[in-house]
Amino acid sequence: MPDDNPLVSIVIPVFNQWPLTAQCLKSLRQHTPGKSFEVVVVDNGSTDETASQCDALGKGLFPDRFQYFPQHHNLGFGPACNLGADHAKGEYLFFLNNDTLLTPNWLPPLLQGFRNDPRLGIVGPLLLYPGSERVQHLGVAFLPGFQAEHLYENFPANHALVHRLRKMQALTGAAMMLPRDLFSQCGCFFSDYLNGCEDLDLCTQVRKNNRDLSCIAESKIYHLTSQTEGRFARDTDNSRILYQRCSAWIVPDIHHLAAKDGYELRLTPWLVPYVALPEKRRVQLTAELAPKHDPEYWWNAVQQEPLWMEGYELLGSALEKAAAWEEACMVRFLHVHFEPSINGMQRLLSVARKANAIPMMSQVAEKLQTIHERLENPDSLQSRAKRIINESKNTGDEQLEALYRRWLLTQKSVAQ
Repeated sequence: MPDDNPLVSIVIPVFNQWPLTAQCLKSLRQHTPGKSFEVVVVDNGSTDETASQCDALGKGLFPDRFQYFPQHHNLGFGPACNLGADHAKGEYLFFLNNDTLLTPNWLPPLLQGFRNDPRLGIVGPLLLYPGSERVQHLGVAFLPGFQAEHLYENFPANHALVHRLRKMQALTGAAMMLPRDLFSQCGCFFSDYLNGCEDLDLCTQVRKNNRDLSCIAESKIYHLTSQTEGRFARDTDNSRILYQRCSAWIVPDIHHLAAKDGYELRLTPWLVPYVALPEKRRVQLTAELAPKHDPEYWWNAVQQEPLWMEGYELLGSALEKAAAWEEACMVRFLHVHFEPSINGMQRLLSVARKANAIPMMSQVAEKLQTIHERLENPDSLQSRAKRIINESKNTGDEQLEALYRRWLLTQKSVAQ
């Protein structure tokens, strides 16, 4: 390694999936000019070409700035990142999944974020789905019942709200940067997790140290998402550990985030929260835009306002009439993603069959089965709603309390 320490240490834990790792490293080389960084790869006992090819490729791409640490077994995400951080020399650590593709100018905005706001403890790039230019991650929003989701997932990448700077409770560990000293001060990644919740825990420790977290949307990275083998195998155990360690510091915030952007929170009959347009705004947009009778106009309209549901309905119907099944499938997917409904999913399933979109058919059928199972147990749903009402009352969250009370009233009226 050169004598001068790098500014940024890019730590990449890997386990098999050599084509993804090679692609990631090559994109990193292509889009990271200069020599102010180093790359640290921790190999969690790979049995594919990673073991024989990663070190050579890395040293070829990053002469004197690449470290490769092969392990005899799979340490898991957190411990592997900790090991990489132990060997890192940079002022900042950038933890990066190997199922990512870098883009031009990804690094300077992240560093500038720290310069602009000394209170920032963690920054992350805007993560996009490859091929769609839609949001995969711009921050974690928390729902009632200690649930989490990606805020504004599938919004167009160039939407104004995507580029609004926010203080978040958590960012994904798939691509996050923080000062190396702060990482150590916060205890690194807690090692009891197994491929899940480590990032949420670390973000909580950073906030405990009076530091903020923000997505810097000027930095963009493509993320294939959840390529890790066994990624969700320990979800229940991981959630339990997170609750024990961090529940006092994690509060529902999706309704507050939505309200700041002019939206509101609603609930499906099976008690899933989703962000929606206020009724007055929905009626206004529909009166203004629906009479245009121009699919291209409607498409542009839902790019400007992704939560205008009538736009997806109009578009979907027009595309189905034209037998444009692949395009109709995409539009129907966006519709039910933003506004979950049984009718919408059944319509999507029908269109997916005609488009021969087999993975989509499987996903939708599975979701419909899950929904029907939940609806068949109304007592469980009502008990959950009552728990959230009590929690909201105890924390003084009148908005959430009122939302779930309204949901309970609708259930009583349906039962009568």
